[in-house]
Amino acid sequence: MKCGRSAAFTLIEIMLAVSLAGIIAATALAPLVFTVSSLGDAQKEWNKKNKERAAADRIFRDVRNLVENPSFSSLKIIHKEGLAVQNDDRLLVWTGASAKEGFPVSLVVYKVVVGTALNGEKTGLYRWIIKSMPSKAQDDVKSGDKAPVRETPMDLDTETLKAKDGRLILDGADGLSFSVWNGSEWVREHDGALPQAMRTEIGEKGKNFSHEEWFPAIQ
Repeated sequence: MKCGRSAAFTLIEIMLAVSLAGIIAATALAPLVFTVSSLGDAQKEWNKKNKERAAADRIFRDVRNLVENPSFSSLKIIHKEGLAVQNDDRLLVWTGASAKEGFPVSLVVYKVVVGTALNGEKTGLYRWIIKSMPSKAQDDVKSGDKAPVRETPMDLDTETLKAKDGRLILDGADGLSFSVWNGSEWVREHDGALPQAMRTEIGEKGKNFSHEEWFPAIQ
């Protein structure tokens, strides 16, 4: 009696079928994996830009609430470039925005701090509210001086500011630059009243985020 061929699959046939199914699945899922990865990268980039925009909005909120003072300038930009920070500008503004934080009109300062193993500080953009600054210029007669030295809040030495005394506005920011429109061109330094417009640029790992705002004239 002749025996018929068994209907069962051999091990080799099963392995070939599984391998073929794997190849088909990988080919079909590859575009989906790429899409998910691209969406993830886009989400990270959006979050980063959103944080930088929030930091810029915080700066311009302080500037918009600038309080003119007859004794000294209300807005000062110090332009600096160093080895650790290429764009190392500092912004000092006499503002009433601090009232929402429980402080009277105060000096607010922005600058970037670069953390190192020595100082133990965290790299980023910081904001300080200087609470003990006088609201009027004060005369300080020093020994041997023929004339009194006029001291104002804008004379603050920003090099003395410590990260622990400020608030971290943007973690990881490693560059900060400002410029103002003086009516004919953009300039990097300013010591005076509210300008017509101001531009800020925040840097992080070689990438820069720029924001510009024009202000209404103060009557």
